[in-house]
Amino acid sequence: MYLFLGRLLGRKLLRTTFLPAKRGLAGEMILRRPGFWSLMCIIGCLAGGVLLYFLFTENIFDQPGEEVIYRNAVMGIILLFLFMWLECLSYKASATDSFVAVRHWYGTKTIHYHNITSVEHTRFFGGQFVVLSNQGVVRVPDGAVGSAEFIQHLCKELGEEHCVNALKVLEEKKTQLQQLS
Repeated sequence: MYLFLGRLLGRKLLRTTFLPAKRGLAGEMILRRPGFWSLMCIIGCLAGGVLLYFLFTENIFDQPGEEVIYRNAVMGIILLFLFMWLECLSYKASATDSFVAVRHWYGTKTIHYHNITSVEHTRFFGGQFVVLSNQGVVRVPDGAVGSAEFIQHLCKELGEEHCVNALKVLEEKKTQLQQLS
């Protein structure tokens, strides 16, 4: 039963990469994180809130100052989940014919295609495609809806020699998806 649910969840998360990207009013590609991550952040906040409620109402500690440590730790975890949820809600990447723009809760970064030097991949933060240029760096989650289409678009604009690592990661994800099917 757990193996079936794990395979089902794995397929669902890997499949979002290969779904077509949504289109904006001007025809640009819109890349967003899957709703699963927002759901997990909400569940984390609610679970932390329930745990915090029990820490405030129940007297389960032997030492008088011990509950303060646990309360602070749980409040820190709740804040972490809230910031993750804020990032999930505010994140939006868009790719037009001439540039890539990524919006976070703290600002927007735009990189034009003629300034891009390479497209790499990192496994930090769940896996991200890193678009490097002389203007800076833009990161797109590799699990974002339509990220495979985005990488194919970049390969068409820049040439495949700039996207070798990203294409290799997409092939690995495709293999993993086929193994889970």
